[in-house]
Amino acid sequence: MVSSLRRVVRLVVAVASCAGKRWRAPERPAGGPLALVVGLPKMGTTSLRNYFHCSGYRTSHQACSDGPHCGQCVSDFVSQVAKLGIRQPSAIGDQTKLFRKACGAYDAFTQLDSVTTSGCVVPQVAHLKSLLVALPTAMFDRMVRNCPIDAQNGAGLAAWARAHVARSKDLVARSRCGVVVDIEAPVPDVGAALAATINDTHARCWGQANARPKAPVAPGRRRRLSDRAPRGARRRRLSPKAGGWRTKVGDVDASCAFAARAGLDPDGPGPELVVDYDGGSSVATLTPGRGGDRGAARVARAPRLCRSRSARAPDGTAPALLMAASDVDYLFFHWPYFLNAGVYAAARRLPVYLWLGELPGALRDTVGPTCARSRWRADRGFDGPNSNHYTKVVAAALLLDVGGVPGVLFRDMDMFAVFPNAPMRAAVAATDVHDALKVDVAFPCTSKIDRDAPRRGRGGPPRGFRLKSTKFYLRDSAAARDLLDAWLDHRCGPKDQIALWYATYALAKDRGCLNYDAAQLVNMSYAEAYHTERPGLNYLFKRCRPFRFACGRQFVMPDVLHEGAFPRADGVDVPIHHRERTMRVVPRRDGSPVLDAAYRASLGLDALDGP
Repeated sequence: MVSSLRRVVRLVVAVASCAGKRWRAPERPAGGPLALVVGLPKMGTTSLRNYFHCSGYRTSHQACSDGPHCGQCVSDFVSQVAKLGIRQPSAIGDQTKLFRKACGAYDAFTQLDSVTTSGCVVPQVAHLKSLLVALPTAMFDRMVRNCPIDAQNGAGLAAWARAHVARSKDLVARSRCGVVVDIEAPVPDVGAALAATINDTHARCWGQANARPKAPVAPGRRRRLSDRAPRGARRRRLSPKAGGWRTKVGDVDASCAFAARAGLDPDGPGPELVVDYDGGSSVATLTPGRGGDRGAARVARAPRLCRSRSARAPDGTAPALLMAASDVDYLFFHWPYFLNAGVYAAARRLPVYLWLGELPGALRDTVGPTCARSRWRADRGFDGPNSNHYTKVVAAALLLDVGGVPGVLFRDMDMFAVFPNAPMRAAVAATDVHDALKVDVAFPCTSKIDRDAPRRGRGGPPRGFRLKSTKFYLRDSAAARDLLDAWLDHRCGPKDQIALWYATYALAKDRGCLNYDAAQLVNMSYAEAYHTERPGLNYLFKRCRPFRFACGRQFVMPDVLHEGAFPRADGVDVPIHHRERTMRVVPRRDGSPVLDAAYRASLGLDALDGP
């Protein structure tokens, strides 16, 4: 009896372990015919990508070659073919090898279009006929679905989409191998039709990816996404208030104020930060290299959220710019960027706040319950205390409690805005995310793994999932506060990203906006989660009223960039955001930096304490 029970247990364990692994067919031999999906975005391209990948095809989705988006390489391919004589198909021959050389050694290309800072590249619309001529042995896949385009998006877009559908229907029908996929048909029917039409594919691989869950509908009433929750209605919190992070933060001095002297003139006095704290009863004058003196020690006794006296006072109309420094030395180490933030805020008439201090000890030494049962800390170096990366979250949450602050724009200390030609400056203003977009939260993320980054090797995975906290925007709203609470309540080790990922997806699911269970992340290490695709957060932008989340680099201060190599005061040449030129940093006798004129002008500091 016991032995039989053991066999049953082993069988159950074996079945459970197999069920946890996603089936995939053996990889196809290299060099076979191509499969190109020529539908428009949001027409099932992710579902087809998963279908081909599961069937053993080497599959691309938006990213081609070693990182560039497919739109560019497909356009380059068409240009190369045109030189061969596109109007004489018999003289060209099959250019499959040239296509793979331009766009990568894939079998299936499931999304050919891409979005750039200057517009959209849609080669399946502009060059479809040329692709059919140059790739006579390829399979062309056209998706069909109900695609309602409302008046907000414009009648022109609807007409453009209808024209492409009609044109592609005719052209694909005349190709050697054309396939039509109705992605809204029942899943078993679509899988069976695909497997019967496309060689070496499997019906079991078909499923609808990125399908949005249907919100619960009250009896006798159809709920719309635009419906607002009743004023004052309670929403379930991801973390209970009792025992949450706010019970551990301790006392934070929010009455603090500061004034700064740039100190960039080699012949003048050096940098200086004057801090009024403890309700104005104490004043400390801080200078570089003196982080251990008595004044700095007094300031460091408690974390402080300080307002800039020279910046605009909060009046409820403009978001506040926030930075965070763990100590005085860290602040002066990034002094040019700190000054750059002040100039940036002054040009946009934003209040400025600085968090000065370590992460409170009770938050540093404890982790959330999700972290305790997760594999997040399994990676080497992740088993230590929570780092000062979380100070930005505490500072942002407390700043939203300050009167007259309707929103927060946060940027890390090692970020800067280039003057006068900031990227995308004319396209998006820093305050548009607050004034025009009306979103709750915005992060410079991508909807999927960062496929622009170099791959680890041929056929290797992309660099990593990008939902970073180097800069972000928060509105004074219940959704933004809930995100901050969940982010801190799930704190876990030296990196704040995985807690942010978990909190974002948990909140999106809780609001009925994404059909993704964040609990899947619990069983992954940080490295595994970093390289695992998840549903696109761009679904939440303007589509989910309970949690309006903007996902994209263009939403959050697009003219603020990250500097990987900060110019230290050692006289060495340093790169400026991977640009071709370098700038000279000259040290003072006291160790503080003196910037040369060109570098100072690039940071907008040429009018501060210098010629």
